[in-house]
Amino acid sequence: MAIQKNKLELFFKDLGILISKYRKEKKFSLEELGLRIGIDRSAMHRIENGKPLTITTIIKLAIALDKRPKDFFDLSFDFNSHELGGLVKSKKSPKKKVSPKKLSAVKKK
Repeated sequence: MAIQKNKLELFFKDLGILISKYRKEKKFSLEELGLRIGIDRSAMHRIENGKPLTITTIIKLAIALDKRPKDFFDLSFDFNSHELGGLVKSKKSPKKKVSPKKLSAVKKK
């Protein structure tokens, strides 16, 4: 789990650096960019320092910075599933076994 957490931290750190670069290209202050996307200066500062952010925030940043959302994912981050697989929780199997007959009846609905 430590590798997974470190990889994600590195991803968000790199993303924050990229956001900072785009912000400076537009000559926006932290406060100005934050106001444009609906957050305060300190929250914007945390994002640029690697705080995880949502896809909604990325879309808002893309609009404010005249970028495409995909521009924020053009990082050299290695998404190896064997290293990050533990971050996605699998569904627990049902406690009771479902008979194939009941299963096919559910699928038909």
